[in-house]
Amino acid sequence: MVNILIIDDAFDIATASGALLGSAGHCVRMGHNGGEGLAALATTALPDCLLLDVDTPKMSGPRMAREILLHEAGEEKIPLLLVLGRNGLASVAGRMGTPCLLAKGSAHYGEDLLKLLDRAIFERLAPATA
Repeated sequence: MVNILIIDDAFDIATASGALLGSAGHCVRMGHNGGEGLAALATTALPDCLLLDVDTPKMSGPRMAREILLHEAGEEKIPLLLVLGRNGLASVAGRMGTPCLLAKGSAHYGEDLLKLLDRAIFERLAPATA
């Protein structure tokens, strides 16, 4: 079981993603903007993974990720899975240093989301190679 925090202002996508991840046995919490996400992090344990919409109101996904890194001094290395409903996700993900990105409108969104989550958690837990 992986603890996942979903931050997405698109309620239907957040709900569908949460239901899919929950049915796969994961524990899911949700917020609808970066401010809600930071508040959730302040009151509970850090998640194993963040599913962030890049374009959320009040505080964007990238800004929330930056605030987390500043707060935690980057020690936790929480994997970021980025989602976006428009073009340009690869450049945003590159600037944020994550290879895990997914277009909201992709034909296989649910299947791809589960694969990305598995990859992100595996890479976080994999032993470092010398």
